[in-house]
Amino acid sequence: MYAVSDRFKSTVVNGGADWIVTADVQVKKQNVVSDLEVIDGNVSVDSTASIRRTSSIDLLPEDHLIPRTSTDVLFPVGNELILRSGFRWSDGTEELVPSGVFRISKPQWGETDDSGLFMRVNGYDRSRAVARAGFTRPWTIQSGTPLENAIQDIVMRVFPWFTEEDFLFIETGYVTPKIILEVGDDPWQTCTELAAAAGAEVLFDSSGRSVLRDVPDPVYADPSWRFIEGEGCTLLDLGGDLDDEQAYNGCVAVGQNTTDAGPPVRAVVWDTDPLSPTYWDPAYPGLSSAYGPVPFFYQSEYLRTQEQCTKAAWGQLKKHLGVLQKVDFTAIPNPAQEEGDVVEVQREAVKIDTHCVVDQLQFNLGLGSEMVVNTRERRVVPA
Repeated sequence: MYAVSDRFKSTVVNGGADWIVTADVQVKKQNVVSDLEVIDGNVSVDSTASIRRTSSIDLLPEDHLIPRTSTDVLFPVGNELILRSGFRWSDGTEELVPSGVFRISKPQWGETDDSGLFMRVNGYDRSRAVARAGFTRPWTIQSGTPLENAIQDIVMRVFPWFTEEDFLFIETGYVTPKIILEVGDDPWQTCTELAAAAGAEVLFDSSGRSVLRDVPDPVYADPSWRFIEGEGCTLLDLGGDLDDEQAYNGCVAVGQNTTDAGPPVRAVVWDTDPLSPTYWDPAYPGLSSAYGPVPFFYQSEYLRTQEQCTKAAWGQLKKHLGVLQKVDFTAIPNPAQEEGDVVEVQREAVKIDTHCVVDQLQFNLGLGSEMVVNTRERRVVPA
């Protein structure tokens, strides 16, 4: 969860402040318009999607905002919408959290059924800009290039004005083979594949920064918020389901690189937690659950060493454990909530008492709206 004050948290629960949303437009990180009036809209975040953040914002329709030429602020040629949301208290102080940096993709305007006017702006986080900037000539990554450097170079193709503060990258400790990316290849897909080969993930966060991090292990994270029925609970309604379609309990990772000497590397990891409903231990098949082995298969030409292959396999398994049991709910909006957060959810009426990992969330920006959250049950990833 984005770091906020105790006063902010208390206001989410108890109210007592004005809900505010700010919207600015920038080009190359330079503001060109500030304080656009947001009437309504929503922000959606999905950790399972390639492009994690999307937005659809209704603005106060003003004639000067209608995009007629490429120099107008809402024209979709690289202009970005910066959203922040939070509270203003009676003493005049404010606390806002970033809700996203969105490359404007589709401004709309016109008349409504009641003879009014509307203006709507749709946008995506910066990963879509990277994806759309397909290679127009072969792109070569030299053998021995650190994975994080290879990813940063691809991002810098689209955002050459980025500085060090725009990158929050771990050092993976792994390097690439020689890679030649072909004309028309998807640069963002290449970035995600390079990250996955290090057991990591790459994304643009709510502040618009490019982030490379290890796949989060929710087992070691304390709940960022507790949705426990009773006084002060922000939970509105919830339900759960069980679905084995994406419920894998193992991962088989295989390297496809043939440029190095020796056979391709291979690693197999399993959910060997005896308390897990998807438990499977090939060393003790007679003691394993009736679920049996249900592996996810992952192949990558970027896997070069056995240690790297094993880490990549664990990274994939972290994303799949717990998918068997999902808990979906609506709650009072908390704009500081983020995908990947661990939350505690309790509701006696539907027999739910568990810690969950937030996979998807959507909150509306209008006053008195709701936040929709989709989660999966937290499961132990064996050491």
